[in-house]
Amino acid sequence: MNRSLKNLRYWFESLFVRFGLFFFSIIKLKRASNYSAMIAKIIGKKIAVNRLAKDNLTKALPNLSKQKIDQIIDEMWDNLGRIVGEFVHVAKRSPKRILEHCELSEESERV
Repeated sequence: MNRSLKNLRYWFESLFVRFGLFFFSIIKLKRASNYSAMIAKIIGKKIAVNRLAKDNLTKALPNLSKQKIDQIIDEMWDNLGRIVGEFVHVAKRSPKRILEHCELSEESERV
């Protein structure tokens, strides 16, 4: 791909990201988290890094079933999407208010 086409592609990607962050900032936190998780799952499964994640999991954990690997990757995209959707809301909130949305497991409480 020549340089000007690459720059145009990056410009459109930047526009898409900026619109997404703006959109997530004007809707409520829970909805932003859910929407961004859904979008990340859809888009994430179509990009090259998804194949890399599958290959790495297969090599690192060869005893995992295909279903379990697919579940882990699905949860990975869900988590990454939620981080993006929640990111714009973090700066607006106090630490106390942020903790209202956090869940701690018994294991994390022992640490």
